[in-house]
Amino acid sequence: MSQTALKFIPNVAGEVEGLGHAGIETFRDTPYTSCAREAGQNSLDAAEGKPVQLRFRKKLIEAKKIPDLKKLQSTIDQCYAAANSQGDDKDKDFFKQAKKVAAQSQIPVLEIADFSTTGLEGPPNDVGSKFHALVKSSGKSNKSSETSGGSFGIGKNATFAVSDLRTVFYSTLYGPETDLKTAVQGKVQLVSHKDENLNDMTAKGYWGLKDDFAAVEDPYLVEDWLRREKKGASVLSIGFRSQKDWVDRMVVALVSNFFCAIADSEIVFNVGDDETGEEREVNASTLPNLLEDDAVKAAAEEASHSDDLDIARHLYDCRTSGESVETNFEIQGLGKFAARILVREGMPRRVGFVRNGMLITQSLEHFGDKFLRFPGKKDFVMLVEPADNAAGRVLKSIENPQHNAFSAGRLDDPVKERRVKLAMQQLIGKIRETIALNAEAMIGDTVKLDELGEFFADAGDEDTKISSDEKDPQTLVYSAVKKRRPKTPKQPAPGSIGDLGGAGNLGGAGGAGTSGKGTGKGTGSGGSGTTGNIIPVALQEIRNVDRGPRERAVFFTPDASGRLELILRATGVYDSSELNVAQVSGPDEAEVRNGRLLLTAAEGERISLHVAFDQDYTGPIEMLATKGDEK
Repeated sequence: MSQTALKFIPNVAGEVEGLGHAGIETFRDTPYTSCAREAGQNSLDAAEGKPVQLRFRKKLIEAKKIPDLKKLQSTIDQCYAAANSQGDDKDKDFFKQAKKVAAQSQIPVLEIADFSTTGLEGPPNDVGSKFHALVKSSGKSNKSSETSGGSFGIGKNATFAVSDLRTVFYSTLYGPETDLKTAVQGKVQLVSHKDENLNDMTAKGYWGLKDDFAAVEDPYLVEDWLRREKKGASVLSIGFRSQKDWVDRMVVALVSNFFCAIADSEIVFNVGDDETGEEREVNASTLPNLLEDDAVKAAAEEASHSDDLDIARHLYDCRTSGESVETNFEIQGLGKFAARILVREGMPRRVGFVRNGMLITQSLEHFGDKFLRFPGKKDFVMLVEPADNAAGRVLKSIENPQHNAFSAGRLDDPVKERRVKLAMQQLIGKIRETIALNAEAMIGDTVKLDELGEFFADAGDEDTKISSDEKDPQTLVYSAVKKRRPKTPKQPAPGSIGDLGGAGNLGGAGGAGTSGKGTGKGTGSGGSGTTGNIIPVALQEIRNVDRGPRERAVFFTPDASGRLELILRATGVYDSSELNVAQVSGPDEAEVRNGRLLLTAAEGERISLHVAFDQDYTGPIEMLATKGDEK
């Protein structure tokens, strides 16, 4: 096999590259989860039949069968010596372990192989082919579909994160069944270094044809363990860093992330260890038991992923239970979505977002809502996923490299960014509206806000018809509170100047107000009115709907007529704070004064307002109304 060799790229620019490769470091914290997510996603995107089969298997390969292992060992020795001379502890620790692994008679290898897929289509040495994009491109995806799983092209580094030798081989069999073609290449990512001849080399090396770093297309030049017998692709991590419970940890990652694709028989996983004989089959039939399996739960606990497994279990229940309520809606600028909500005691009150068969996140924090607080709601769990290509395409464009969050900040076009932000906020509103419609709790006297009790009266008739525009994801219903305690009014300042016959304001001074009769004339010192008392006014059927991070539509029916002052508060169980209103639209006489709303109301007449706050706020609100005591 002298036609092949491992060669590093000459470092003609004298660049310094350390072990902190950004793409690899991205996946170091959760290596098994990262491998599972990236491999599962890639295989689903390359599906040529259903179900796709994806195998994770630890093998022990004789050292003499690892292509050009001696060159790899020599390079590791050079790097270790340099780390020692420079006193770099991190590099010393890594290369010390790498020397130990490379010196073994059998090298552990993690094979990730898929079946019923297209394979990595070539020609492998042509720029733009899927094989070339995976092996030799940076920051570029090898996905052809606009709604495929990956979009950043850094997921390929996940397999390097589980390799003690930072070495990965790629092998594929692709093309029509009557004319299948082979492509194999190895890749090494270490640090910039000097080789045995003291030549400067980059961190990157390739195993392939000697002359031009090309992939090997002749199967007879490849070791048998690297050759594919069936169409598909294999990614092999050399020097696999495994733990004793790695099989169950991998299962945790697979069922936690792909329960939708597994349940729909889109994909089947097999995880096994040739050294121990342990093996797990993950498919639609075994999924329910694996979600409850004690060994899987123990592995999740050990890896600090118990919450992930629990959420997956609840979301799987939501997706499969006959008790779940399904709804579909369309968001302008995004597309169509399908949502299922299961209301049941003990559910975690969480929302899961799935794309391309994989759970992405439980939060839309970059759009103003972490979906952590649901005041006045029963226990529930909700699953949301795009229902057409338009929605899938937009979500893909705002998905981060780790595929665990959405952010419009990833869009380069500011117009598109703004448009997507507004659309995602509408999605948030629709989700909260769906939760409110299905999981609204009946609130009685169990939560008492005594310090606010003076402002609320009887709750009103629940049978009152509500406009469809007023369905509010954050409605708060208050119990009847009978007590009323007038506030001590401010006295008018001596010598205040009042308008002729003007009504006193809440303090009784001349000028517009809700109570008191002024006696001043012209611009004289008259105008003092009778002292006004603040009287709370009950508001019936209060509703509010998100219209953006600073905007709300509010609806209510007052129990009294006259000039009202409205106060909006950000509310919580233990405290609340007043929200400053910056703008209002609605009835012509509505206005903003000192952050509060003033308007004229008629008893029993429905009022609709659109308000804008002076800062972002997307949580629940409460509304208080007062008027002056007319004497």
